[in-house]
Amino acid sequence: MNADNINNVKQEIERLIVDNPYDAHEIAIGCKSTGGTYTEEKVIRFGVEQKLPIDQIPSDKIIPKTINVNGVEYKTDVYVAPVEVYTAAAIRKLDAVDTQDLIRVMAVSYCNPIGDNSVPPVVSTPVSYHRATTRPLRGGISMAAPPPTGYVNAGTLGLMVVDSIDGKLVGLTNNHVCGNPGGSLDKCKFYANDAYSASYTHFNTINLYQQSSWDSGIVNKASDLIGFAKRQFPLSSTFINYIDAGIVNLSSSFVDNGSWNVLGSSFVSSPPFASTAEIDSITSSTLVFKSARTTGPIGPDNYSGCVIQITNTSTALYVSGYGTGVPALLFGDCLKIESTGTVVGVGGDSGSVVYAKIGGVWKVVGLFFAGNNDGSAGYACRIDRVAGLLQIGAYDGGSYSADPGTRSYVTMSLAEYGSQISASFGGKMYWQVGKNV
Repeated sequence: MNADNINNVKQEIERLIVDNPYDAHEIAIGCKSTGGTYTEEKVIRFGVEQKLPIDQIPSDKIIPKTINVNGVEYKTDVYVAPVEVYTAAAIRKLDAVDTQDLIRVMAVSYCNPIGDNSVPPVVSTPVSYHRATTRPLRGGISMAAPPPTGYVNAGTLGLMVVDSIDGKLVGLTNNHVCGNPGGSLDKCKFYANDAYSASYTHFNTINLYQQSSWDSGIVNKASDLIGFAKRQFPLSSTFINYIDAGIVNLSSSFVDNGSWNVLGSSFVSSPPFASTAEIDSITSSTLVFKSARTTGPIGPDNYSGCVIQITNTSTALYVSGYGTGVPALLFGDCLKIESTGTVVGVGGDSGSVVYAKIGGVWKVVGLFFAGNNDGSAGYACRIDRVAGLLQIGAYDGGSYSADPGTRSYVTMSLAEYGSQISASFGGKMYWQVGKNV
């Protein structure tokens, strides 16, 4: 597929996931699977709950062997996909916590077999490092916004990036990690009717803590405060979403010229952002690395047999977990990461960064935000989408200030401004802050 063809197919995939004539849970451009083995051939893939013999499928639900898009015939592939996909942040009520679930989220480490709740293996980089207080800041470490009263939560600070608007060094993570609590928070309008009954004052400054409340055991621990939410790209329950991403103001005292690195990596220099063409070219044989709060570092240089792979380079699917009463949100053009042996990602991994070795160079390719229940599949927003929509660039380890400027807030109509990332009022540009669905 050339660039024009890929764009045409992406548009067709989005149309198909909305119309859903074949009852697919996800539709994608990805590597064809034959006998459980991925090939290098890119096709249109349909993820279904169960693969059935053709004589057991209603005639109008049979997925054709080829699909014509703008006069070009593309082969198809059918595979089993998760019925439900959820955001990959972790939040638990302090009382009546589900003990087994708590054990799983707290104990899982990289290279744990899928479904294994046992204590992590002892390896060169214990996963506990990713949950500890880390200064100077690095990517792949525990972080979260204040949870609702009576809860603890956990997410991941993905990496340091440069805000293209003001040139400041900032932290990158998911909207649903650095925007919490914010179930109904507009760009600059501060609602009190979100899922966790947060008040106006919670939104006026959304603080970020490293480590998270789950890992410190203390909510709003003063010594763990590293910054506050700066800009989140708005999420929509009406339109298709391409990113779940936000940036965090920091302080120059918390970073150094090595903060480009991620915990547990073997990188010797700052990985650049991959281009759109490079991400589209990824196949199932491309080496992949991920570093996160819960699963730690996963990749070829860390542990024998610790292999994850990108199987779809553009996936359309619905994702749940954005708040009480909020329907599953439709996402498009996402990476799908899979493994048959190790856990790809679980609760607390939201906001972690996915890297791929392209042309012999490690590059940033995605921002992890969702996964299925057993951890065998995960999903990441493509970094080309994140960089373009959130207006950020890669951090090369150079000299950048992380100290934020003066803050101010305005209140605007959610209905009128809720889908906008920014708007100008009184000669100032204001940016969306917080989760907005």
